[in-house]
Amino acid sequence: MTFRKIELQQAMDDNAVAVTDLNLDGWLDMIFYNQFRRNISVVNGKPFQTQIEKNLPAVMKIEGIGGGFGYLAAADFNNDGFEDLVLGARDLLLFWNKEGKLRASTSSTGLTKKGMNVLDFVIADFDNDGWQDLVVLWEDGKAQVFRNRKGAGFENQTTVSGLDSSGSYQAITGGDYNRDGRIDLFLFSARESHYFENTGGWRNFAEVRLVGNQSNREGIGAKVELYSGGICQTRYCGLSQTGRNQSPSNLHFGLGKTNRIDSLKIFWPSGNRQDTFNLTSTGELLLREKGGYFFRDISSQLPTDSAGESKSSGAAFLDINNDGLSDIYVSNTGVNKLYHNLGDKNFSSVGRRAGVNNAGNGFGVCAADFDNDGWEDIFVSNSSNYPNAFYRNTGEGKYKNISHPSEIFELDQTFGVITADFNNNGFLDLYLSNADSNRFYLNRNNFVFREASEQTGTIHIGPNAAVAADYDNDGDMDIYLSCNMGDSPQEAERGYWPNRLLQNDGNAKFTDVGQFAGVDDSLNSKGACFGDYDNDGDLDLYVANDGTPNRLYQNNGDGTFQEVTAHAGVKLPIAAHTPAFIDFNNDGYLDLYVSGASYLPNNKLAAKADQPEKLYLNLRNGTFRDVSAISGIIQPACTPAAVWGDIDRDGDYDLFLANAFYKKVAPPWPANALYENISRRNRWIGFNLIGHQSNRSAIGAKLFLYTDSLLQMREVNGGYGFCSQSSKEIIFGLSGNMFISKVKIVWPSGTVQIVEDLASNQYYLVHEPVYFAFIQMPYQSRNRLLLIFFLTGISVIFLYVIKETVPRIKTLVVSRERKRKTIEKPAAAERVKTGSGPVNKILDLFSLEIKLLPYKNDYLLQHQINP
Repeated sequence: MTFRKIELQQAMDDNAVAVTDLNLDGWLDMIFYNQFRRNISVVNGKPFQTQIEKNLPAVMKIEGIGGGFGYLAAADFNNDGFEDLVLGARDLLLFWNKEGKLRASTSSTGLTKKGMNVLDFVIADFDNDGWQDLVVLWEDGKAQVFRNRKGAGFENQTTVSGLDSSGSYQAITGGDYNRDGRIDLFLFSARESHYFENTGGWRNFAEVRLVGNQSNREGIGAKVELYSGGICQTRYCGLSQTGRNQSPSNLHFGLGKTNRIDSLKIFWPSGNRQDTFNLTSTGELLLREKGGYFFRDISSQLPTDSAGESKSSGAAFLDINNDGLSDIYVSNTGVNKLYHNLGDKNFSSVGRRAGVNNAGNGFGVCAADFDNDGWEDIFVSNSSNYPNAFYRNTGEGKYKNISHPSEIFELDQTFGVITADFNNNGFLDLYLSNADSNRFYLNRNNFVFREASEQTGTIHIGPNAAVAADYDNDGDMDIYLSCNMGDSPQEAERGYWPNRLLQNDGNAKFTDVGQFAGVDDSLNSKGACFGDYDNDGDLDLYVANDGTPNRLYQNNGDGTFQEVTAHAGVKLPIAAHTPAFIDFNNDGYLDLYVSGASYLPNNKLAAKADQPEKLYLNLRNGTFRDVSAISGIIQPACTPAAVWGDIDRDGDYDLFLANAFYKKVAPPWPANALYENISRRNRWIGFNLIGHQSNRSAIGAKLFLYTDSLLQMREVNGGYGFCSQSSKEIIFGLSGNMFISKVKIVWPSGTVQIVEDLASNQYYLVHEPVYFAFIQMPYQSRNRLLLIFFLTGISVIFLYVIKETVPRIKTLVVSRERKRKTIEKPAAAERVKTGSGPVNKILDLFSLEIKLLPYKNDYLLQHQINP
């Protein structure tokens, strides 16, 4: 046991302190009372060491209170999850905690004001009704009992409590000394002491005793939430609820008229979270820290319509109806499935109703807005002589099959599919991994694609799995191919089968630089992912292999990579398919997940055995720790695809696994799995992006988060690993970083946007700024065109109408919400624009001043639209 002394820059003359997590950010805060300055100050404990070494000012102060020597204690009196504050000084003062902000009670609380000092007090649920009460000892040596009126204040019950207040006591303490489930009292002084046995109130209670594992053994600092009888009670272990005497380490909860506990949640100091459900309390509950599960299996929330009937190969998170909730599409050997997120972690199967159940031999799936109309479409790749399928989202989660005859749909052995805007024309292209040779398709809008494999240098012998990323930070999307040797070791006899890194020159012309870059792995690779795990501003690469060790390549920043697998400690599992860099615990550093899967039937390390996944925790020093044993993810099945998305919008990534088979490789096939992230609740900030000059899905956009101590970078991705596509929302973990300086967004169009004045623990919707946009009016529009502009504040729009013939513009309709305004336009004089090509006439040059208020948490267009 050792301690490190830290010299403070300023002495503290405060004479009372309470410790609690005042704002529920996962860090214990300190509340100080100073009798001379007569104020309370709060120091945020995130992190405490930084606070005291920098001598940062208090984040909150309450002046002009108290007077005289005092005591502080925190307790949740109204069961809202936030601990309130009691100050016993000159009279007894109560401060309500409103979401992290202390507010002195302005109305009568029922607490007696005697005009004298408080000697001591005890906070406990003396009548076991689920609401914490107060017993106060005044300087005249007499005690008073105040019963909690269910969060609405207190009532004085001294006269009916049986508490003899005729003595002259100097201290008080409470506890269940006779172990009957009721909190008793000791009052004592130098001349006399008395024990008051509690004989009233409800008999139902829970006495929670904690034993830490990764945390300290007493569990001091752990937060316990108990749900029973329609209320949630909160306690912090070891943080005293008396004025000056230590409370027992056991946590006492009154249960009122029931002995049933709906759920009990423990947030351990180590960051582990532990949930227990449906308990019957018979007194003491001994709860040991389980070693810290990060995820909880909630697969029962999924529909069971696909369990056992087919093998799953691919999956994607998407939002089918723009309700902000992540839905799930799963490709199967039988009927594909679409699971609609209903909220509260519940899903319904809507594939047939939506028109996307596709009964082919599904492998890959890609979801994005291919026509930039604001709705996510779905592309499904099929193998075994089934054509690929394209589904256009017609709005509100309804789809139309637009798989018209074309070679993009007639290919008979397509495995994976990824999407990105490789030529930066604002429309998402497609790259298909096939059994014979891969195919590259450029999007010409309106679901018209041009095959350009040979011209772009992307035609390579398959089968492959692809991932697109801007690894060299030059503003265009490159492609990495994981070259699969096949389903048996004999396939490797085809010779050297290297992975390829296709560098984009900016115009969708690619050159294989894999050997030069040092990433031409040839070990039967099944999938790869990019991510900046070392927070140096460029994308590193992880390659998952089947039957051989995996590979981690650190980006050197000069177009080359260094293989660091052994140093980082991430070579397993031997049987792997889909890796993902993901910050699962929101500490600001990307961790690593690798799904276990193999299609090598003769490999005893693969298909003949269970195929568990690996979860690696980033240790922030270039190395990782294997935390699979305590991850809570238990999956012996072969899992080709693994995708991540925040299904409950709580600011962390949850996990969906598409399972293919167990080691016997025979029906019944395993059900897919869904895991809720229940790891430490670090602070976070999330972003959803909408492109305007760029593709609307914002795939390829880079986000840089600047804090006072860390730079993080993320890229919106359009597919990775083996037939996997995660949600396109970006979540940054903040951990101990107190201050968000700014976020820089580099859009695929090249536009750079700076967003500031951001708060944590919420999502932001960010629209790409548009400075000028040329919109071609299609013939089918019959001369009617709807232009939608996203504005904030007062902006001026200059609208140019260009046509070869003179149009008749009669009205301009401006609509905001339900208000419509029609502006009559007089005929405008013609102005001839000279230059090469046909002569165009520019008509009706006018300006319109519009004032629009920004949406809550949305950063819309912040720039004047100019030609």
